[in-house]
Amino acid sequence: MKSGWVSTFVLSSVALAAPALWDGLAQPLLMQFLPIPLPLLGTAKPEEISVAGRYDGPEGAHVEGIGVCQFQLGKAECWNMDGRAAPDLARRIDDEIAKFPSSHLLDRIPSPNRFLAYRQDLGRDTITFVSAGPGPKLGLAEPRGATIEFEPVMADPPETSLTFIISDRGHSPSKEIALREGAETKVGDCHVEIGSIRETSTQNAPIPLFSSTHIWRIVVGATSVRPSGPVDLQFLDEAGATIIAVDPSGKPVSLTELKKVADSHQLTYAVPASFAATNEVLPDACAGVTNVDPKRVKSVRVTILKQRRVTITGFPVVEHTH
Repeated sequence: MKSGWVSTFVLSSVALAAPALWDGLAQPLLMQFLPIPLPLLGTAKPEEISVAGRYDGPEGAHVEGIGVCQFQLGKAECWNMDGRAAPDLARRIDDEIAKFPSSHLLDRIPSPNRFLAYRQDLGRDTITFVSAGPGPKLGLAEPRGATIEFEPVMADPPETSLTFIISDRGHSPSKEIALREGAETKVGDCHVEIGSIRETSTQNAPIPLFSSTHIWRIVVGATSVRPSGPVDLQFLDEAGATIIAVDPSGKPVSLTELKKVADSHQLTYAVPASFAATNEVLPDACAGVTNVDPKRVKSVRVTILKQRRVTITGFPVVEHTH
């Protein structure tokens, strides 16, 4: 691998269709963005933006704070951004949780607790949270692909803002590269090279891969003459579509198959396509393990993400009720 600046890696998936309730209950429809750390010699700092209430991005992303929720005695209580009670929103949460009685979701919500509620419509952008408090993440489906999210934050002292990273895919340089050892390309100012690829033991596999019967170790190097954004990887199938899920053997599961799986509630049949970091320290490279069979990957789309760090302020502080 060539020397120079290093970046961070992210294996990108997508939320296919908005499930009713997040936190794994609707897997595999909830696809996750898994950050892969590298030894950071230098990275580009994202643009810092702070807005009250609502953020509108250049690629069509909209994120709007809609209030605060808390759980008391197994029931949700919610308030709008102006501090007024929002019983309709609380009722929607309670109704959704009631659909999953075996999830024991409420048992995992600490007391006291605090959830910041916001509506998002990401367009082509993607979102990654900088930090989250204790408790599960929840979500509700909205019309036309939007969702209402409930992000757990610290309740004492109460957090009144939400910070996240917006990745601007529409204005980020991107290029495809074959998934084979020695393949290399230049994306923007960043040189990307595929290192060794081999099947490895599933023993002590990281959590995203725990149900896989086969996993593979892949080394990817990335260097740049100047600090760059994170390196986003998308595995593509023979048809050029992003591989979003696989069966336990590593075979890609298509969107059509995935929807059938979700309808039949066979949640162990398909899992999100994942690339999780190992503990190895490599110069200018990242070693990760994936549950996607490399033989079934036609190419990898490499994107050097342009990012903005956005803070939405103005979430109200409300008194806990008993």
